[in-house]
This record gives sequence, C-alpha cells and structure tokens, in this order.
Amino acid sequence: MTIKMEGYVFPDVDWTPIPQHMREGLFNYIMNGVPTGSFLTAVLCNNLRDSFAHADDINRHAIYAFVKFLYNDVPSQAHGSPFRVSDWIKQGGGNLRVREIATDAN
Repeated sequence: MTIKMEGYVFPDVDWTPIPQHMREGLFNYIMNGVPTGSFLTAVLCNNLRDSFAHADDINRHAIYAFVKFLYNDVPSQAHGSPFRVSDWIKQGGGNLRVREIATDAN
C-alpha cells in the first residue's frame, strides 16, 4: 500500500500497522527531523519502559508494529538510541528522496 502525506509518496512502505493518528508525526520526524512526543521518542530511542509508560491505549497495542516498521523501513541512523534520535533531529531528518504526487491541473 502506498501512503500519501504532505505531497509525498512512500512507495512499497506499508504504513497500515502504524496507528492513523501517529503517521504524520512519524513521517515528519523521518523526513525533516521534527521532534516527536514522549511516546514516539521513547520508541525511537529503543526505551521499552518509557514506550509503555507514555503509550495511549491504541499505541500500547501497536508497539510491535512500530518496532517492525522502524527496523524494516526507516534508516537505522534515525532510531535505536537517544544519541541517534538527537543527531537525526539536529541534521534535519533524512531529507529522503521521494516522488512528489502528480497533481491533475485540470
């Protein structure tokens, strides 16, 4: 499934396991290094205890999906430790090359 966000497409990345209300924040972090909330920061930093402590009811059941998504679809420099997350934010994210969605001018 291809997910469209903010005029971009992530081809061949399945965002469906990530709860809908978390996709935009995760996308903005990956693309631009925008800091996230306490739950997602804990997940990105690989802090299991804080991940559960800050999770809402939906995210609590999706932690495995977040970890799998990060491992399979996100650059390893963007997650795994507080240092990596901090560095990713400082560098402004990955500025990943993604295709712009073609818009119909008519």
